[in-house]
Amino acid sequence: MTCLAKITSGSHGLPFFFQMLLLHCQIIIVFFHFTTLCYANSSLQLTSNDVLNINPSKNKAEIAKSSSIAHSPSNTTAQLNNRFELRCSSGKLENDVQWYVMKESIFKKITKIGHNFRIHQNGSLIFRKIEKNDEGVYRCDIQVPDNSENGEKHYSYVASVIVESKVKIQSSPDVIRKEYGTSVKLNCAATGIPAPVIDWIRSGNKIVQGTKYSPYSYYSRSSLTINVTETTNYTCKATNQMSSERSYDQKSFMVYVSEKVSDTDGKESKPKKCQGYCAPYNGRVCRRYLPGRGLVWFNISQDSSGGWLNEQITESLWKELISNLIEPCRSAAEALLCKYAFPDCALQDSCAIGLPLCYEDCVALRSHYCFNDWALIMDNKRKDIFIEARGHFRLPICEKLPKYNNKSKICTKSSITTMRYEMATTSCMKGNGRFYQGSVNQTHEGVSCQPWFTSFPHTQTTPENIFPEMRNAGNNCRNPGGTEPEPWCYTVDPLIRWQYCSIPKCDNVSKSFDYYENEGYDTRIREDYYKILMEVITPEFIGLLVSVGIATVAIIVITSLICANLCRKKSGYTQANVQNIDIDLDKLPENAAYHQTSGQINPRLEKLEYPRNDIIYIRDVGQGAFGRVFQGKAPGLKKGEEFTMVAVKMLKEEATDDLLRDFEKEAILLSEFDHPNIVRLYGVCAIGKPMCLLFEYMAKGDLNSYLRSNTPDNYIVRKPNGISLGSNQSSFMTDIKVSHVEQVSISKQICNGMVYLSDRKYVHRDLASRNCLIDQSGTVKIADFGLSQRVSLQEYFRGDVSDNIPIRWMPLEAVLHNKYTIESDIWAFGILLWEIFSLALQPYYGLSNEEVIKFLKEGNTLGCPENTPKSIYKIMKSCWNPNPSVRPMFRILHRELETIEKELTILQRHYKSQKSIVSVESMGRMTPQSPKSFE
Repeated sequence: MTCLAKITSGSHGLPFFFQMLLLHCQIIIVFFHFTTLCYANSSLQLTSNDVLNINPSKNKAEIAKSSSIAHSPSNTTAQLNNRFELRCSSGKLENDVQWYVMKESIFKKITKIGHNFRIHQNGSLIFRKIEKNDEGVYRCDIQVPDNSENGEKHYSYVASVIVESKVKIQSSPDVIRKEYGTSVKLNCAATGIPAPVIDWIRSGNKIVQGTKYSPYSYYSRSSLTINVTETTNYTCKATNQMSSERSYDQKSFMVYVSEKVSDTDGKESKPKKCQGYCAPYNGRVCRRYLPGRGLVWFNISQDSSGGWLNEQITESLWKELISNLIEPCRSAAEALLCKYAFPDCALQDSCAIGLPLCYEDCVALRSHYCFNDWALIMDNKRKDIFIEARGHFRLPICEKLPKYNNKSKICTKSSITTMRYEMATTSCMKGNGRFYQGSVNQTHEGVSCQPWFTSFPHTQTTPENIFPEMRNAGNNCRNPGGTEPEPWCYTVDPLIRWQYCSIPKCDNVSKSFDYYENEGYDTRIREDYYKILMEVITPEFIGLLVSVGIATVAIIVITSLICANLCRKKSGYTQANVQNIDIDLDKLPENAAYHQTSGQINPRLEKLEYPRNDIIYIRDVGQGAFGRVFQGKAPGLKKGEEFTMVAVKMLKEEATDDLLRDFEKEAILLSEFDHPNIVRLYGVCAIGKPMCLLFEYMAKGDLNSYLRSNTPDNYIVRKPNGISLGSNQSSFMTDIKVSHVEQVSISKQICNGMVYLSDRKYVHRDLASRNCLIDQSGTVKIADFGLSQRVSLQEYFRGDVSDNIPIRWMPLEAVLHNKYTIESDIWAFGILLWEIFSLALQPYYGLSNEEVIKFLKEGNTLGCPENTPKSIYKIMKSCWNPNPSVRPMFRILHRELETIEKELTILQRHYKSQKSIVSVESMGRMTPQSPKSFE
C-alpha cells in the first residue's frame, strides 16, 4: 500500500489519461491482494486470533494461539550492507527463540552469533550489514514453558527476505582527447541489485546504440564505439528498479578533438592542452546551488578525479568552516563556495574554461554578509594560520574579478546579488522586504533616514553598486542583501545609528526562497516531462487503456462474487461486545508507535532520551521562562546509581514554536559541554509532550539567593562562650557565612567555566548570579543557556530586536546595537563580580533601565562594593573598559583570580595563627574587618 500511496500522491496534476492508467494499475494490484487473502482464509481456515504453527516432525500445519508469538517475521526487502532486523518474540524474555533459514529446500538452524549477525536476547535476528547471500526464507520457533518437561514449541510464518542495492557506476571513461576521425570505444560498468540498465547520453540526448551485457546478476557493462568528429559531452547513466524506488547513477566526461597545428617551420607541433572540461554536476553537496542540467567546469590540472576532489574539499570546508557560521553569512558562503568549486563553463579557443566569480558577489560576501569572518581569515593568513581543509582552494581577491555584464557572460554569478523584479514592491513588503522599492524615509520612531552611501552623521558599511535593489535608494528604507528581518535605514540622529522602518506586509504572499536557480530547473523538468508524455499518449495507447479498463472491471466483478461465496463458507467467530467494558488505560502495554511525536528528535539528543514515566516527582523548585522546574529522582539514569537526583525543567504546554526552538537549542548546547563548572545535562524527554530536560540537581540553589542569604541582615549574632576579649572589645561577634576566600573561589570557578565556553567560541549572553548554581559540595556551575549562541569565526552575534536584553549586565555595544561578543560576556563577568562582593545587590540599584543607559553613555561605572579588595575592583574595572578589544580575556582573568586566591589564603592563615578578631565558631573564616586592600 505504501507503493500505491506514492503513485497516488505523485499523480496530481497529470493529464487525465495518465491518471486513468495509474488508477487501473492500482485496481489490479488491490484485486490480486484481495483474491490472495480470500483464498488463504478459505483454505487454511485461520481465525484472526490464530497464527500458523509448522511442526517439522509431523510435517503438517497446526494452529497456535497468537498470544504465543506476538511479533512474527514477514516478507520484506533489505538494502545491501545496511543494518537489518527480523523480529520474533512472545513478549516474554524468558522464552527461548530459535531461527532457521531454508538451504537446499530444508530449514537449517542458525547459530546465535555469525560473522555479520546475532540473535538478540529479545528474539530478533539482527544483521549488522546484510549481504546478498543472506537472502532467503526464514522462520523462527519459540519454546513456551508449560507443565511438560520441554515446554511447547510454536512456529512462526515463513518470511522471504530479498536483498537489494542502489545502482553505482564502478568504471567509466575520463577525459578523452583524440584526433579528428579517430574511432574510440567507450566502456562503462555499474553494479546494483537488480542488475542495472546502462544508457548513453550525448550532449543531453539519449543514444540507442551500445553493446550491453550483464555477466552477473548484480553487474552490468556497456560499450559504445564512436567516431570523434567534434568536442562533445558524453554521459553514462545506469538505473535499476528496486521494489520501492528507482535508483540511478551517472558519470559524465568530455571527448575533445585535438587538431594538429604547424609551427612557423612547417613542422607539426603538439596540440594545445586544455586545462579542463565541461560536464553536468552530479555531486551531492552543492546540489541546492547547482540544479538542473547546466554544465559546470572541471579543472583537470587541479582535480583529475572528475570533480570528486573538489566535491570532497567543499564538503570538508562545510564541516570545518561554514557549519560554524551563522546566518546570513552561512547561506551566502555556501552559495559562493559551490560556484567557486564548480564554476560556469564556456568555450574559448576550442577549449572549455571556467568563468571566475563575479566581483559583485565577492564584495557582497566580504563586506556585507561575512565581514568579520572574512577579516579573521585574512588576519590568520597573515599569521600563517590556514584552514586545514582548503586543499587547492584560495580566498579570491575581489578587485581582480570581472564585474557582471548583462550583455556577455564573463563571470559565474550567484543569486546573492540577483534582483528579483517579481518580488519588488512599493507600498508593502514581501518576505523580509529585501526588494522593497518604496519611498518611506522615516524609522518606526519617526526619525528621518540618512541618505545611503554617505558618511554623516554615521559611517556606513553597506558596499555601493553591489546590490541592484539599492539603485536610486536615496534616503529611503531598504534591506540591502536581505540581512535584516525588515527594511531599515541609518538615521540623521547622531545618537541613533540605525532603526527599522514601519513597512506593512503584503497580503496573500507565499514564502519566497533565497536562491532562485530552482525555478529554471523546475521549468526544464516540466518541459521534459510533457515531451515524454506526448510521445507516450497516442491513439493506439488510448484504445489499449480503454480495453484494459473494461477487462479489469469485468474480472473484479466475477472474482468478487466467487470470493464472497468462499468467505461465507469459512468458520467464523463472534465478536465480543466491548462497548460497556471499563478499561484501565494505565495497565495497557506500551506501543511505541502511539508515543511518537510528529517531529524528528534532533540526532544529538537521541542518546540522551529518557522515559518520562520513570521520573519520580519529589517537589516543585520554581517557575522559569520556559515553564515548571521540579526536583525528582531518575532510576537507572547513571551507571552504578540506583537513583540519580535531578532537576527537571519542563516546557510549558502553551509554549510557542520559538520557545520550543530555544528550549531544544539549550539542550543541544549542553549536550556538547563537559566541564566541572558548567551544569550537566543528564537526559531529555523529547518523545511526547511536554519536552523535559534532566539536569544534575544543585542542592544549594542559585548563586543570587545564596549570596542574599549571607547579607548582614541574615547574620547570626551570638555571645561567645568562655572567651575574654578585653574590656575595650565588644562582647558580641558576627558569624560571617561567606569569606573573601570563598567569594574569590566562586568567582574563579565561574571564570573557569567561561574560559571553557570562550575557547569553543560560545557567547552566553546572560551571565549573572541568577544563572549560576551551587551544588552540595559548594561547586559553582554556569547554567541557563537559553540565549547562548556559537559565534566561531563570526566575532559577534546580532540579537533580535524582540530579545529581552539584561541591560544591567550588558555593555553599550550590546544594548544599542544588539551585538553580542565574548567581550560582552567579559563585561557581564565584571558585573557578576560586583554582585558577588556586594552580596547580590542589584547593579545600578535606584536607576531605571533608561537611566542606566544614560549613566553608561556618560562614561560612568559601578563603584567599589563595601569591604571589597582593591585588586578585585581593579579586575572589575578592566572588564568594563568601553573599548571591547582592550578587555582582558577570560584566561587572563582566571590567572589573576588564582593569584589573589593564593594571597588571601596566606593572609587568612596569618589571621588564624594570631586568632585575632575571629570567633571559635567562625575559626578560619575572614570577617568584614579584614583589610580592604592587598597588592
